[in-house]
This record gives sequence, structure tokens and C-alpha cells, in this order.
Amino acid sequence: MLARIIKLIPLFIVSCSLLSACNSAKNSTTQDQQYLYIANAYGESNVPGGSVGSVSTYQANNGTLTLVSTESTGYAPIAITISGNYAYVINTLFESIESIPNGTISSYKINNGILTPVSTKSTGYLPSAIAISGNYAYVTNALTNNDSSSGLESGSISIYLINNGTLTLVSTESTGAAPTAISISDKGDYAYVTNTVNQYAVGEVLMKQKSRYAVGTVSTYKINNANGLLTPESTISTNYLPISITISDDYAYVVNLLAESDASPESIATAIGRISTYKINNGILTPVSTENTGYAPTAISISNNYAYVTNALGNSILEGVKGSVRTYTINDGKLTPVSTVDTGNLPAAINILGDYAYVTNSLGNTANPDFSISLGSISTYKINNGILTPISNINTEYCPSGLLTCSLFSILAAGY
Repeated sequence: MLARIIKLIPLFIVSCSLLSACNSAKNSTTQDQQYLYIANAYGESNVPGGSVGSVSTYQANNGTLTLVSTESTGYAPIAITISGNYAYVINTLFESIESIPNGTISSYKINNGILTPVSTKSTGYLPSAIAISGNYAYVTNALTNNDSSSGLESGSISIYLINNGTLTLVSTESTGAAPTAISISDKGDYAYVTNTVNQYAVGEVLMKQKSRYAVGTVSTYKINNANGLLTPESTISTNYLPISITISDDYAYVVNLLAESDASPESIATAIGRISTYKINNGILTPVSTENTGYAPTAISISNNYAYVTNALGNSILEGVKGSVRTYTINDGKLTPVSTVDTGNLPAAINILGDYAYVTNSLGNTANPDFSISLGSISTYKINNGILTPISNINTEYCPSGLLTCSLFSILAAGY
């Protein structure tokens, strides 16, 4: 049963796939000026219980990516974010899995894209996302303890003081069930956390039963910039299985893995997702609109008046694992579809750098027939009025930006 839990948990704890240092759409991949930093979840193709991962740095020049370095990190890294001259990486596991352990946060000094380790500290159990605000780092943890039989009753947020890249734990704040993402307001005065499901829905999934998923929630916290502490303000319902939240101007965009509540583990991979938009006013979220996406959406990135959403599957798992990117125009928070382009297999993240979009594909462009994990890839697109034109594709390490998508792939391969 534990092996099933470990495979399924990432479905509910993927943290942001990308936007900026405090943007939950950009945690598993992030950017800094002309550099792209990608967390590779696995160090090898077959990982029955966890593997030491890595961070790859690429220099971007007019759409051309050049590998600068690859630095080893902890087990199963799921998130990376940049703040100043430092990079912070969330590793889901403290060591290879035999029980559910706490995770770690590793900090690195950056010099021309090269990462030099500074320190590593423990986090809570199954950390899922990180955001930086001022001199403080906020890490969401999917579990409050390592007793899997108790269900996912609540998660937590670990707060760390940052001093020249060194982290000191300040406090831990409770949050909702299985938090997946955290994003900070543009002014740095509020934090927003997506909480995925209640313990009953997760329990039914673990028992391989059809489940009527509970709606997720978004919790708002007031940030005390003097000491980094969080004060709960409000919690609102969102759609089903929210996995990411991105703040842009006065709007919040929440990526929901499912648009409907009825689902079994198998149908997660054949269901349309949804983007929920909220207007922000003094920290309060007010619903604006809801727009369907493709199959199994994983990340959203905002640039100018466009939103770019990666869908892990172009259609359903029954038709293969090649994914897509859908572009939307934004008008007062409302999303209108513009175009959809194909990507590699199981895209997990998208970054915008100038006039180019970079999509990390967890399984590259070829899925192994035995469902083992293959090398990933990065697809580059030229942007023109929101339209993406393919430029190039390069290979990366195993499972880039894709702890969620690779876990989904493994679950389906195992016959869930």
C-alpha cells in the first residue's frame, strides 16, 4: 500500500510549474535573466523508491539553449525558485523511500548560471512548493506527519528566514488538505495556497474505488513582512484537484486537474481540466470566470496579455502521451482560447523569456513501450501575438519538471 501512496501523492502535490520567484507556475522550472533552471526529478530511468535528482542550467540566446551545468541535489526535487543570487530547491524526499520521510530545502549560490551548494535543511513531510517574499521562504508540505493511515487531513507551511542563502526555520503554519502550490501577491503582502482534496476522496482513490472528488480550496494569508509570519484571512472553494496558482497583477489563476467531480484513477488521464480566475482586492479573492483546458493541465505562465497552459496529454492517455500548449488572451481576468500547439510527451512546465517560450516535456518526444522513464526534453517556440511556432527541441535529464507527470505515467503503467 505504501508504494501506491508514494506513486499517487505527487498527483496531489505538484507545485507550480512556473512563472517567477513568487509565482507558483514556475517552481519546477524557473528563469533568471537569460538562464533557465530545471529541476530533474530522477537521476536514472527506473526509480522504485526515489532517486537523487539534479538541477540543469541553460543559457538562452534568441531561442537557442546551451547547457551550462548540471548540479546534483536531493531526492526527487519538485520545485526550484530564484531570489537574488541564490536558488532554492525543494526535494520531496529526505532519502530513498522506505517510509514517508520529511523532505529538504537546498540553497545554492548562483554565479553566471553555475550553482554552488550553500546549505540543506529539513522541511515537513512531502514538501510540494516554495515561494520567496523578501527575506523569507515559504514551503508547503502535503502532510503533517508520516502516518499514511491517517489520511491527508491537513498540510502545513514552513517559514524560513533567509540570510545570504542560509535558511533558519521560523515557524510552521497549518493549512488545508494536501497543499500543492503557493504564490505571493505582487506587493508581497499576501500568500495564496491551493489545497487539493479532503482525506475521504484520497482514501477512496488509494482503495482504487471510483470517487466523487471534493472541490479544492484556496487559502489566503496576510504576511507580516517584519517577521515573515502568516495570519489566516480566508478560504474559498475552487474546482477539482487544484494543483497550481499564479498571481499576475490583480488576478489569481488556479489550474485544476479536473473539470468534473466524478473520476476514478484511470479517468484522471482522460478528463478535461479547468482554469479558474479570481479578482484580488485587499487579499480577498472573487471569482471572475472558469475556462476549460486540455487533458490533465499541469502549468500556466502569464506574459503580457496572454496565458499559456501546458496540458500533459493532447487528447487522452488512450491516444498516447503527447501533450499540448493552449494560448489564451486575457481581458480583465477572463481567458479566451486563441490556439493550441503540440509538444513532447507529458509537458510539465512552460517559461516565457522575451519572445520565446520554453516547454519542458517529462518524457521527451518518445515514450518507452515498457512505460519506463525516458530522458526528457525542452521544446522552444517563437511567440508572435500569442501564437507559438516550433523552433527546436533538445534532450534533458530524466523527468525534468515532472514529478507529477512522471508519477501519473507510472500509475497508469501500473494498471491504476
